[in-house]
Amino acid sequence: MKKGKWICTDPSNEQYGRKITENIYEFKEKGVRSVIDLDNYTSEQMKEAYELYGFPDGSLTNWIIAECIFEQTNGMY
Repeated sequence: MKKGKWICTDPSNEQYGRKITENIYEFKEKGVRSVIDLDNYTSEQMKEAYELYGFPDGSLTNWIIAECIFEQTNGMY
């Protein structure tokens, strides 16, 4: 499985992410690293995650949903 290259998603927090598969993403921020597998979350859990950031509906990319979950589960916020 080929992993994507790291992309800076938030320079002020040194946050980076990369796509591993269509439903699996890896994020790192200031030494905290986590793999988010969207198959482990229900659609309701994903909706709760992105709605906390003001996103109104499910038209978001899997990347954005995974990033919202990462930020809520990484213990840094």
